[in-house]
Amino acid sequence: MRQKSLAILISCLTAAAVVYANPVPFGTAVMITGKAINMREEPAQNARVIAVLQKNEQVVVLDNCGDWLKVRTREAKEGWIIKSFASITRNTTSRERFPSKQISLIQNARRYMGVKYVYGGETPRGFDCSGFTSYVYEKCGYKLPRRANEQYDVGSRVKKVELAPGDLVFFATQGSRVVNHVGIFVGNGYFLHASTIFGSVHQSTLSNPYFQECYQGARRVVDEASRKQLEEVVSQPELLASDFISSGE
Repeated sequence: MRQKSLAILISCLTAAAVVYANPVPFGTAVMITGKAINMREEPAQNARVIAVLQKNEQVVVLDNCGDWLKVRTREAKEGWIIKSFASITRNTTSRERFPSKQISLIQNARRYMGVKYVYGGETPRGFDCSGFTSYVYEKCGYKLPRRANEQYDVGSRVKKVELAPGDLVFFATQGSRVVNHVGIFVGNGYFLHASTIFGSVHQSTLSNPYFQECYQGARRVVDEASRKQLEEVVSQPELLASDFISSGE
């Protein structure tokens, strides 16, 4: 199993130049364009089929890997489909129901997916982990300290089971309990972070054994009213549409 997972990871990293040149951002609503499309357990043609998606069915993007998209259905099933069998939808109601100021933090975090990792970086030309979080939060009116361990002292402590979109999640990746890495939780068990492993701003899952082992805690900086609005947007796939399409900077 470990060799299989490693092979898939290497495959994704090999395709990174293509993926990050034009990735489909996390949270983007896409429509299935093919007829009876297999959704697979892993991004590979020989992987187990876990569902069959029908034409015009709407799903939400969770991740990219080469020619594959990881998606979530309305029934909360998650799996991989071939990217060419999906197209981005344009839902004009999402902006009307949720003004950009209500979703700006998650929207801004997602738009920098694929920006390269640069040690000490704190602009869209390149980010390190705390440079990414401080930049995104500052764009939304929240001033954070520059270092990950300093950000760990900001806001209120949050239990893992109570994580909500916009919360900061912290890790100790050097074999101790000293916080040295931070990301932004975006819902459904995922977070965005400037990653040295992937060499860019990347979406990862907290269920990954590596992140489970080095997870140290979370802090909430976003006010309660905004947090609830963020949580509602993330939980309703039909509202995740053109507002979340990357516009770059």
